[in-house]
Amino acid sequence: MRAVRVGRLIPTSLAVGAALVAAPVSAASSKLAVSFDNFTYSGTVTDPLGGTHAIETAFNGPHSTRPDARDGRVSVRSGALGKYGADQALISTAWYFTNILPFVTNGWGNPNNTNNGFFQYFENAAGLPGVTVTGGWVGLSTFQLTVSGGTGDAANAARLWNAPAAGGPSGDTAGVFQSFTLSLVASFATPAVLNPVTGWYEQWNVMPTSLTGTISGTFLNDSATNPGANGLYSFAFALSGPGSWAADVGAVWGSGTEPRFPVSRWAAPVPEPAAWALLILGFGLLGGVLRRHPRPASA
Repeated sequence: MRAVRVGRLIPTSLAVGAALVAAPVSAASSKLAVSFDNFTYSGTVTDPLGGTHAIETAFNGPHSTRPDARDGRVSVRSGALGKYGADQALISTAWYFTNILPFVTNGWGNPNNTNNGFFQYFENAAGLPGVTVTGGWVGLSTFQLTVSGGTGDAANAARLWNAPAAGGPSGDTAGVFQSFTLSLVASFATPAVLNPVTGWYEQWNVMPTSLTGTISGTFLNDSATNPGANGLYSFAFALSGPGSWAADVGAVWGSGTEPRFPVSRWAAPVPEPAAWALLILGFGLLGGVLRRHPRPASA
């Protein structure tokens, strides 16, 4: 059900003008592409009995995660062009990095590669049915992204820490997301650059100066390997970046012969000139109202 905001009615011209002025420079769009895995998340998972459990520092031999946090990954493509790849919403723990060379396998020795604090949301059907993706550039130096809906269980990939369990096989964390919402804002030191081939503005292999956001929702655990973990869980995570265990230790992933470091790729179109015209019109409408209803003189 859509929430309805109740408030005092104001003159139509002022309402339209204020709404347009308040709108961000970039209109929300479902067309975007983001790949970023140099941030952390922290927070809590509430078990089916109502107990709330915080993510704590995890260890793997001499390696430890950032304090009370896990490395995260966001790989979202919606309505993108060929260069950016097919539609996908993959949001999860960044478990796959390793700093043990020669290369053994993805995630080897990674302290984030544990059920404790782990989650994985994955949808990859064309058009992302059941998933709402909005976001884009705001002033070309800030990128906003929101993803919500879906079960996150494409390829049977949905996972969430079966808190308070400390470990166990990955099947213990299997299930489906009953609800899921990601919301983040990334800021950059320099404006995004137009790619003349795609017509989209990009920050390609450029790390943001800051990233904040949240991930929250509910998860129904239906594990067959551990029926004792079955039930409805809720979770609430806060995002922080840039920075991660993987970046701290120079970790890589891939084949070992072509290692890959944490990536940062952001792309989206910006409003058509008509959007700017509406913005200017909004200022004009607001100015007209203020002229008809001037502020009182200062005392």
